[in-house]
Amino acid sequence: MLGKFTAAKYEIDLVCRGSLFLPPFKGSSLRGALTMQFKRLVCHQPTVKTCQGCQKELSCSYAYVFETPVTPGQKGTVGYSKFPRPFVIEPPLDDRQEYKDGELLKISLILFGKAIDYLPYFIVTLSELGATGIGPGRAPFELGCVYAVDALSDRREVVYDPVDPVVRQTTVYSTYADAVSAAAKLPNDRVLVDFLTCTRLMYQGRPVYKPDFHVLLRNLLRRISLLSAGHCDEWPDLDYAGLHSRAQKVRIVRSNLEMVYWEHISSRQGGKRIPHEGIVGIVEYEGDVKESLPFLILGMLTHVGDSPVFGMGKYTILQRFF
Repeated sequence: MLGKFTAAKYEIDLVCRGSLFLPPFKGSSLRGALTMQFKRLVCHQPTVKTCQGCQKELSCSYAYVFETPVTPGQKGTVGYSKFPRPFVIEPPLDDRQEYKDGELLKISLILFGKAIDYLPYFIVTLSELGATGIGPGRAPFELGCVYAVDALSDRREVVYDPVDPVVRQTTVYSTYADAVSAAAKLPNDRVLVDFLTCTRLMYQGRPVYKPDFHVLLRNLLRRISLLSAGHCDEWPDLDYAGLHSRAQKVRIVRSNLEMVYWEHISSRQGGKRIPHEGIVGIVEYEGDVKESLPFLILGMLTHVGDSPVFGMGKYTILQRFF
């Protein structure tokens, strides 16, 4: 089913050296800076905007992480030229914009499948980015400790310490089997989903601002399946039609959703401002959710909807409605 699906989450300490200023939603700035620095370090033609047509496209670490190509005719990929990027950056959830000298900026990085082996690349990139600086004033920072954390349990290990700068091996990661085990501990007849960051879900080509359960599940299955195919070497053997049909019987019984708006500046598009809109808040679903719960649990790692690499589409599952 999803026997090869693997996700690894890392919590990263960045120690500010000088005053650092970032926008209220920090994910796009962090992703943009990380992308440019990663490319500077590994790309042999860093001024070229796209990897398509490059002779090293299939062997380059930058091309794999940031522009994973789809093999023509690959199952489930009709209409796609690239797979989803195999990482998610989770910035702090608050809207704090200034960090002073010596303060910690804590972020999380989630890697999927084969991209887990690229953790050393991300660590080197962050270390080099610290010297270059981020934000409007190019404020420098130092890379602190990096922890591997199991999002579905209490396991936590140090994988990098600047005192002894070696990337350590770890078995702290999450699989589909772990998600099934976690799902067994939840009620089968209801689930509360708390959308923590701007979440934009689509159905039949249109955005949905009060997502029925089947809309959420469709978006999740699409993202998880493409991540699995592109980065875990496995297209899931799932009864998609049956899952969608049964999910339509689950209904919304309560919600407190609100719309949120933000924009980011795209360096790839010449400084163009890209607007985003979506929902945050809680939705309580009622019905037979048992078979869908493992996918909802994995979705807490993959995120869902538009621009997940920025940290958008982050949600958690609650035990009760506040």
